[in-house]
Amino acid sequence: MPWILVALIIVVFLAHSVWIEEYFRRYRRNRGSLKGAGKLSTLKLQRPEVTREEYAERSEYFVALARRQQDVCLVGGTLGVTAWAALYVGSFDTEFRLSGISMALLLSGVITLVGGPMVARKLEAYVTEMIRESAVYVGFSAIIFSLCSMVIDLAGSVWSFLTLFLAVAITVTDVWQVVKDHITLLRRQLPPRSRCECCGQSLT
Repeated sequence: MPWILVALIIVVFLAHSVWIEEYFRRYRRNRGSLKGAGKLSTLKLQRPEVTREEYAERSEYFVALARRQQDVCLVGGTLGVTAWAALYVGSFDTEFRLSGISMALLLSGVITLVGGPMVARKLEAYVTEMIRESAVYVGFSAIIFSLCSMVIDLAGSVWSFLTLFLAVAITVTDVWQVVKDHITLLRRQLPPRSRCECCGQSLT
């Protein structure tokens, strides 16, 4: 049964991977190449018509949002490391046994939360925002699924099914948000370049 949780975290990871892949694919179709894909800011993507004056004012909001994402990741990762260390020490007690899946899910969540901000350090770029937000969702989902796995390890079948239902609900909600919010934004703001019907050349 814990392997179902592993499958669910893979689904969450793949959903966010599809979001990132969709961005690069649509950027290349819209611009003709991937040049500048890593520099496009979130503000420019959401509001392409923004002026330089507005950009200077509004970019502060996205910088603050990026710093908040970093703080959430690092705080969550720190707490996760502490919990993992305590559980690892406690696992030597014969009366307190957790499965390897529970510990692995917790550790993978910690690594994701800590590693996301370290990889995505540029604050205003849309690519780094995607990486940080994906790290938040995948990391915390892995930690929650780890707790669900611990319940399965220690509790009865009724609680096990309830925790699996919770994990499935979290996965469905996360995937739905990726499709509804993020990919929809990319399809609206980065449509394919229109081409001339007679010669096939790009019109944009």
